[in-house]
Amino acid sequence: MVFKFEGRTIGRYQIRERLGQGGMGAVFSAIPEGQDREVAIKFLFGPFTADPEFLTRMRHEARIIASLEHPRIVRLLDYWEEPELGPCLVMERAQGEDLRCLLDREAPLAIPLALSLGAQVAEALSHAHQRGVIHRDIKPENLMVDDFGQVVVTDFGIARAAGGSRVTRTGFMPGTPDYMAPEQLGPGQVEPATDLYSLGLVIFEMLTGQTPFRSEYVAEVIHRQVYQA
Repeated sequence: MVFKFEGRTIGRYQIRERLGQGGMGAVFSAIPEGQDREVAIKFLFGPFTADPEFLTRMRHEARIIASLEHPRIVRLLDYWEEPELGPCLVMERAQGEDLRCLLDREAPLAIPLALSLGAQVAEALSHAHQRGVIHRDIKPENLMVDDFGQVVVTDFGIARAAGGSRVTRTGFMPGTPDYMAPEQLGPGQVEPATDLYSLGLVIFEMLTGQTPFRSEYVAEVIHRQVYQA
């Protein structure tokens, strides 16, 4: 049975429209009870969400991520777990469009714009890393750009504390291969530099209009990320 989110009230949030969906969950716009400001709510799904160790770590790291206060980072406003749905994360609703839409329309970007966007993301990551949080999924879809060229980093839903335990499950890949560092694709330890590698790939794409290890086959992308200079 497919669970219908639109129009339902979950927790204290009235769900509106679907904003996007990825391998770990789906994001919807929602209105908090008694308020008129719109937020974004992400529902995580998959077999790992039933794992007690994963849920314990998610509760701990949601508190850490909620403490991030930076103009280039979308704030995590609320976190709870629904019996039938699993973890639910409520975030600020970012303005503008994601960088993927901008790239699809205008890539390659003008050098000043690409460097400005890259520098803003680097500032956001520096703030997160100083507080022990690693994003793990920096990619164009998770970077929102407004009409004034200001960017915010979204979707810390699979972030984890530096030095925390890895979460790997059969069939689950925490990230997007085109933008994943080699250590994410093998036994290496994920560190702040992992996010910077991913940001480098995003900047490469902004300047050239393509990713450096592109392929129609995911396995080939992974092989190139790990073994190709």
